[in-house]
Amino acid sequence: AGLGRAVIFQTPFPESVAISVALYFIVITAITMGVALPLGMQHIGIDPAHSATTVAVVMDILGVLITVQSCSLILGRFFGMPLKLPDEVEEDLDIICRIWCNETGICNI
Repeated sequence: AGLGRAVIFQTPFPESVAISVALYFIVITAITMGVALPLGMQHIGIDPAHSATTVAVVMDILGVLITVQSCSLILGRFFGMPLKLPDEVEEDLDIICRIWCNETGICNI
């Protein structure tokens, strides 16, 4: 859904990929936490219904952290320091961006 919305609104390709990757990891983390925390609470004898607010708060915080870190890595910066990718990866990214531009006509990347 994130990548589809980015294409509709003509978001530059690297930003679209960064947000899509972040969304993927947020959803996987939320699913894992939403299953594991209630089961863990039930296992130790606490009512699993109490886990709902905990999952919500933790996922709000983790969602921001996951988004910032994945976008920083993908868009070329990590903790404020430039991230130097290997030449092969840079070449692959250039090829992907050229293909994206040719297929979609969105070339402001």
